[in-house]
Formats: sequence, structure tokens, C-alpha cells
Amino acid sequence: MATLSFLPRFAGKVRPQRNFHTIREHDNAIAVGEPLDFYHDETGKIGSGRCVARADIYLEPNSLTISSVGPDPQLLPFEGRCSDSEQLNAFARADGFESFAELVDWVRQRYKAMPFRGSLLVCRVD
Repeated sequence: MATLSFLPRFAGKVRPQRNFHTIREHDNAIAVGEPLDFYHDETGKIGSGRCVARADIYLEPNSLTISSVGPDPQLLPFEGRCSDSEQLNAFARADGFESFAELVDWVRQRYKAMPFRGSLLVCRVD
């Protein structure tokens, strides 16, 4: 079983019977259907579930491209390239940020890359 770990600021979105998405490096790509354990970096295990959808992402300072890997693109926030600030801010808020600009800054600092290529995992908590 794979494990996803969350910093305190993101752990609150891991709640039972809900889908949520998380951005990860490609190295950490998890297969759709794979069982997962979710951990809070400071307090330990916060739940179990599975990956229900996965997409490749390409993040730039003013746009985001989401390309479905499967199986159900309807589980993704959107598919294709988006540069609409309202939609980008909604995506960022769903991922635990105040704005898309904050998400971009966080990714730039965390992964030392911009533009950034990675994976968007949509997970369901049991």
C-alpha cells in the first residue's frame, strides 16, 4: 500500500467520504485504483482510501494544463490548458492555497522548478 504524507496546512482536506486532489512530482506517481494510507507529517495516520483519477500537469506562472491519464476525466477539476484567473484560483483553493499565485510560489520553492511538470492525484478517503 502506498503512502501519501501531508503537511499540516493540507491535512485538513483529507476527510472521510470525500474526494480531494493533490499535486505530486512524477517520481511519486500512484496508479489509479491503488490503495493509499494518508499521513499527517506531525500526528501520524489520518485515513485510508484510494487513488480514483490521475493526470499529468504542467504548471506555469499564469496557466495550468491538466491531461487525463485515466480513468475518468470527470473527476478532474478541468482538462486541457486553463489561464482563466477565476478558475485557477478555485483550483488553488481546493488544493489548500489562498490563490493560484500562492500555489505557484509554493511549488517554485518546494520543487525548485517553474514551469513544473508533475502529477495531479484525485483521491477518495474511505
